[in-house]
Amino acid sequence: MTNDRRPTTDDLTTILAMGSERVVADLAVNVLEKTPEAFGDLLALCWLEQYPLSMRAARVAQLYCEKHPEAIYPFLDEAVEKTLKSKIGGVRRNFLKIFAEFIDIQRISNQGHLLNTCFEWLLDARNTPAIRIHAMGLIYKMSLHEPDLLRELAATIEIVMEEGETSLKTCGRKMLGRISRQSAVGSR
Repeated sequence: MTNDRRPTTDDLTTILAMGSERVVADLAVNVLEKTPEAFGDLLALCWLEQYPLSMRAARVAQLYCEKHPEAIYPFLDEAVEKTLKSKIGGVRRNFLKIFAEFIDIQRISNQGHLLNTCFEWLLDARNTPAIRIHAMGLIYKMSLHEPDLLRELAATIEIVMEEGETSLKTCGRKMLGRISRQSAVGSR
């Protein structure tokens, strides 16, 4: 790939085929920073549902959005829809992190479906702790705009903490603290 042209999907695939190491993901992020218009091509790789390619592409998308959250907005509704349909845990995990940590969720058109799915994923012990934790974070973020969700989230966290992994229990305790503080502020 030369520096005077937009990287192709094949170029991005070649980079991602190098491995799952952080240095490889950072290389792909650097390519996107030089040619941001290729972000849509990267997302197309995420939606292929080909493991490990789609998982690696999703990690690059997450790292890129950490620096450039505005990049996801033209694709946001599609990204939500595709994330909810994805069978690849790494795709779910990385996009949940983007939604929970880097964007204004008010810009998501169909928040209800995303919210319901996040509750399902949080309750489903077959999901990795990371997926469950990011789902929890996204529900909390939505509850900042819908305070009635705080009680439901707190009750759900109590349930998952009974059988969850240590990381899930730790995040659950911290989240219950945040909910308690948020509820105290909201009741004033």
